[in-house]
Amino acid sequence: MLDYLTFHYYPIFRTSSEDPTSIILDKNGKQNIPGMLEAVNVLDNHNYVNQYDEASPKGVTPKVIRRFQEWSRHYYPDVKLALTAFSIDSVDKISYHPILRPLYLADLVARVANSGVDTFIDSFLQGGSVHNDWGLIDDEQRTNLYYMYSLFSNNYLGNVAKTEDTYGDAINVYSTNNAKEINVFLVNKDAKTHFSTLSFIDEMKEKDIADVIIPPWGLTILKIPNSKDNKIRVLQYGAQEMGIKVDPYYDLDK
Repeated sequence: MLDYLTFHYYPIFRTSSEDPTSIILDKNGKQNIPGMLEAVNVLDNHNYVNQYDEASPKGVTPKVIRRFQEWSRHYYPDVKLALTAFSIDSVDKISYHPILRPLYLADLVARVANSGVDTFIDSFLQGGSVHNDWGLIDDEQRTNLYYMYSLFSNNYLGNVAKTEDTYGDAINVYSTNNAKEINVFLVNKDAKTHFSTLSFIDEMKEKDIADVIIPPWGLTILKIPNSKDNKIRVLQYGAQEMGIKVDPYYDLDK
């Protein structure tokens, strides 16, 4: 009897597994942050053709989660699916741009939940005796990954609600609804601020709820109470809160 089918996934954005400095670059020789962040689609986007992630076949649609779901349905139809270890790269001291790991994680957790995965665990709780950018705790201090992960753990609660946006992959929107509130998560992978209007469709009628400022390279959460007497709360965690300089070079409209 099998209760859980588990798998690990470690995206790799290096051209050589033997060379820790071989991080993928764009045509101008800078780290290809947009490409690396786009590659989160290998897990759940059934139409995405992988170009950047060395951990999955390139030139095809990896559909990582769907493949595991298809295998489980065929062999163990009642099994639960668990992604029990995730991190970008599994090697110490790879000098990715500091925004990559927390922003990739921000765009990943809701995707995994929405895809029907029952359990998700970010690796690792602690980086060990050496400085490790992919630990939630490093040198006894909470890392940017810890704070990003905790925002999802504490707020992505209830039933998944259908969301749509007009930003392509530059900004991705996810939401949940529970008895207390609606939580809307906006992940801005662009290196500039965006301004938007949040609308709800209820009983076939569209209603504007709020105008939203979405800071660059970060996560914005709108906590919208079901009670009309309470105000919308806004939580934000991104480059500014992490002390990471936003590089206008990565403006996706350029």
